[in-house]
Amino acid sequence: MRVLAKLYDVGAPVVAAILVIVALVTLLASSSPLPQRAFGFLILILFAGMYYLFLKASAQVVYVLFDIANDVRTMLQTLLQSGDR
Repeated sequence: MRVLAKLYDVGAPVVAAILVIVALVTLLASSSPLPQRAFGFLILILFAGMYYLFLKASAQVVYVLFDIANDVRTMLQTLLQSGDR
């Protein structure tokens, strides 16, 4: 699971950069009228931001769950050791 979290954490800016490049290419190279190109550009930029935030948030959720599991494990070990004395 930590590999998945790291993949999300590293992949978020990569996906956002790819979508921004696609948006720029769409804006510059499309033969559509300017208002349609501008709308497509804005939608792709919006999706890039949403994907970035979603992937970063997903990675942070996984990291928090691992931290909680580690803290619970440490607490249980401490309780078991203090109960033996």
